Amino acid sequence: MKASKFKFLIGICSVLLCMNLISISPSQAQASLYYFWITETGHQISAIQMTGDLDSDHIPLSEIVVSGLRNVTLFEGMNGAFLSNYTISPAFSFNALAVGNLDNDSSKEIVAGSLDGNLTIALKYDPINGNFSLLWERYYNASHVAIADVTDNSLNEVLIGDALGNLTVLHRNGTFLWSSNLPAPVINFKCLDLSQNGTIDGILVLTNNFVTFLNNTGSTEWQSEMSSKPLDGIIGDIQGNSSLEIIVKAQNYTNAFSQNGTLLWNSTSYSADSPKLILYNYVGSTNPEILISANNGSYFLNGTNGTSLKTYSTQSSISTLGISNIFGGSTDYLIMGHFDHNISFWTLNGEKLFNVPLSGVVLDIILLDMNADGIADLITATDNGTVYIIGLPLLYDFTWIFVGIGIGAAVIIASIYLVMRTKQKPPGPIPPAKIIK
Repeated sequence: MKASKFKFLIGICSVLLCMNLISISPSQAQASLYYFWITETGHQISAIQMTGDLDSDHIPLSEIVVSGLRNVTLFEGMNGAFLSNYTISPAFSFNALAVGNLDNDSSKEIVAGSLDGNLTIALKYDPINGNFSLLWERYYNASHVAIADVTDNSLNEVLIGDALGNLTVLHRNGTFLWSSNLPAPVINFKCLDLSQNGTIDGILVLTNNFVTFLNNTGSTEWQSEMSSKPLDGIIGDIQGNSSLEIIVKAQNYTNAFSQNGTLLWNSTSYSADSPKLILYNYVGSTNPEILISANNGSYFLNGTNGTSLKTYSTQSSISTLGISNIFGGSTDYLIMGHFDHNISFWTLNGEKLFNVPLSGVVLDIILLDMNADGIADLITATDNGTVYIIGLPLLYDFTWIFVGIGIGAAVIIASIYLVMRTKQKPPGPIPPAKIIK
């Protein structure tokens, strides 16, 4: 009888344990992180991009290209298999990288630029022989490159920003189209579709202490002087008026501009040497808020007036960030890449879940469903030459939950059966009565 009760209690505990597994928290999921693959390139990395199906095999969904010291290297996205490498002899580092279609075929090309050497190249990958071929090379140093149709002729051009303050636009075959000289150096630029009609209206160029908006021919539409270096920019309907505004993060503050350059608000915010901006609907209103990475964390700004909404404080500077429902379900989480060789995972309420140590400075965070399971996988690279694809676990491991519940239920049923059998056991013989004298 006691043994049956003991088994019954074991069964109850098994079911309760399984029900607890259903509510496993993201912080408990750290031990379940797995790496699809980790690849050492053998050279320093400066930039990483997803290429789409560059080798036209339709599996996996995307290849991965990285650029760095002397090299541009292509990997298979699903398994990390090496596909091709292009190497130059000078000790230049390809710090600028762009992927886009230059010849209007079914696959994309790669443009890589070097800031420490006067060289920009265009490469095409041939999936038949497995090699890169050089389409052209031009002697421009490049702090930033892009591929976009700035002339609205259904053909892409190549844009190059350099250390001398020049924004140069080349035809897709590498011939010169136009150049605009601005206060040096060109730190960053963005091709903008402000009219939301699928065409490029102009180019936002961030240079030393200036924000400049150029039209499609390189003429200046407006320019705003900044008291510190503008480092990154983004556009979005932050005012909720169905029109796109321009947000620029400088080292020590953030400005929002209308399309004609009128200053909408200025927010003196956290210092940032390498900020990244993301628009995200944080409070659930019709217009998005602005998520910005800084030297000691990240924070949300109200898009309407620039006031601070939420801060995520860290002990180290942030190199990049991302936001996604990385554990499955409908809940989004914040992912921050750190200069101190870590990626940290946070709830949007501000709870830090865990860190994942990596081998170097985190260059970028790309969230893409690489194995088509409905959950974003994390693609990243570090400056010392390592590329990672990290799989993130579901919060609900139903296979083991159902197994555990089945075992627990079986124990409970067996225990109940033994208890009932004990109760129904017929009585034994009546002992003889004692004779009392």
